[in-house]
Amino acid sequence: MNAPSGNPRNLQGLTGTMSDFGSDQTRTWDEYFSDVEQDEQEIAEVPAGPQRLKAASSQKMLLIVVLVFAGFWDTFVVVWLVMAIGQREWLMALFIIPFALFGLGMAAFAIYLLLSLFNPVPEVVLQQAHITPGSTSTVQWHWRGSSQRIRRLHIQLIGREKARYTRGTKTHVDNHDFCKVTIFQSEDPSEISNGSASFQIPSRTMHSWKAPNNSIEWLIHIHGDIARWPDVNEEFPFEVSPA
Repeated sequence: MNAPSGNPRNLQGLTGTMSDFGSDQTRTWDEYFSDVEQDEQEIAEVPAGPQRLKAASSQKMLLIVVLVFAGFWDTFVVVWLVMAIGQREWLMALFIIPFALFGLGMAAFAIYLLLSLFNPVPEVVLQQAHITPGSTSTVQWHWRGSSQRIRRLHIQLIGREKARYTRGTKTHVDNHDFCKVTIFQSEDPSEISNGSASFQIPSRTMHSWKAPNNSIEWLIHIHGDIARWPDVNEEFPFEVSPA
């Protein structure tokens, strides 16, 4: 994964080392983070008791953005296409077809997001919110709305590295899931509707960390498979404190 400009180092996996671009030097996690300690933002203290987690993204906000973009795009394409056909500019009309297909795809995506708003909504609680590498916690879940529509539930623990960098005039964000562990999986409606499962943060791994261009995040990922309907697909970030 490329590192952001101004920070020439690259994180290289779960428990291992990091190397400088253009160099064979190998560095441990402790050496790396001692070098960038001045850039690290202090993680807020997490209470020791149960903690209700919040979803990382809002489907409603995403739907609004897609609807606005699709509305402008499709309006522009339709006007352009009508003008081309009215003036018998068949070559131009043929040129517009790919843009029209893209607009149809955006409209279909907007419909998909709209349908997903009627999905049951997972509510997730960590029983032991103060978590460090090597420690265990218990995640509990239940639903707002009918969970009987969900035919299969899959819950994962995910550790994710994010790096933001500039290439030319564009800023890119790369995500790399360095840890992915199944916490719970079932097709039993009684277990899907509400339940709990324990998990452990790997001991030889990195705690939550954030700098201007790099971060380490930990999440609970919930995927609910619904037949002939958009699936439930939510991520719930939480903090892993230094040991």
